[in-house]
Amino acid sequence: MSDKSESSSFEDLAAAAELEAAPLTSPDASDIPQWLDVLGSGHLLRRTITEGKSDLRPLRGDICYLNYKGCLLNSTVIENKENFEVQIGDGDVIQGIDLVLPLMREGEISELQISSRFGYGEIGMAPDIPPLAELLYTVELVSFKPEPDLDTFSIQERKVIGNKKRERGNWWYTMQEPMMAIQCYRRAIEYLDETKGGITDPTADGKIEFASEELHSLLDDRIKAYNNMAAAQMKQGSYDIALGSVEKVLNVQPNNVKALFRKGKILSYKNDVAEALKVVRRALLLSPDDKAIKAELTRLEERDKKDSQRERDLARKMLGGHSGPESKSGSGKGEKPKKGGGKKIIVWGSVVFSLAIGVISIALYKYKIV
Repeated sequence: MSDKSESSSFEDLAAAAELEAAPLTSPDASDIPQWLDVLGSGHLLRRTITEGKSDLRPLRGDICYLNYKGCLLNSTVIENKENFEVQIGDGDVIQGIDLVLPLMREGEISELQISSRFGYGEIGMAPDIPPLAELLYTVELVSFKPEPDLDTFSIQERKVIGNKKRERGNWWYTMQEPMMAIQCYRRAIEYLDETKGGITDPTADGKIEFASEELHSLLDDRIKAYNNMAAAQMKQGSYDIALGSVEKVLNVQPNNVKALFRKGKILSYKNDVAEALKVVRRALLLSPDDKAIKAELTRLEERDKKDSQRERDLARKMLGGHSGPESKSGSGKGEKPKKGGGKKIIVWGSVVFSLAIGVISIALYKYKIV
């Protein structure tokens, strides 16, 4: 099965927006000249309330400090943040704000109308934000700065920022936005990856050496991010890439139950039922009371039985289809069977040919070649 694209670039979010939700209700006629249709679709409108104090605009990856207030169309306040830190393109805020920030100048205050597609989506956020909610935001870009080089962060700083991005990925996952979740997990892993060689690869006996306990803790957090990213990649249908993510976990922690469980499911999706059974059985040995693993093992065993039965039925059908006419050859209209080994050779040749056709057909069926 081919993997779906995982492109989650900031530019692609705007381009891919054509567009699942209905456009926003049009502004009053008196307001139309003041509004800019950011995406040209009516889903994200912006107007400037206070001009910026300079011509400088932030870029993707820059760290911005915002004051913002969000409301429903009935003026119910749903968010109110001051000096809130956002990194553009990392999904730290709803997409409507993230897409507008590169258009704003330092010190600028803008008003936004945001459709549900770039807000809280089809499911909303109970109890305050209903499904398919249209939103009004006032956003002030207080200041911004470039992202510092990762090598300048201490291990503890990497841990704090990386886990913040991982948790944001979890939020996007619950919002049924796997592509946004993957973007957050990737960024989390960048911060949780110690680049100075303090964490070594596993040795022949599977042991890992750590320069400090901090690095050990950092690795544990990185494993969580890879595990979570695999779940989002599976939800997107990117099974080969998801398999790579769980292998990153299992290379370090061969008995990680969550990674084994997900590997089993991925192998099942890839129609490798025999290998999936081995992996899930191993996960169950490590966690014998896990109901989800038990359910998956039962499902795989039933599927394996059905597949085996189909293979047997197909083999019988193929063999039976060729054996019938041969048994009647030489009969009819008074003809007598000829003596000698000629007929036996023909019959055995037919059987061998039938077996070969049957084996090939089973292989084609089993591996989904046809």
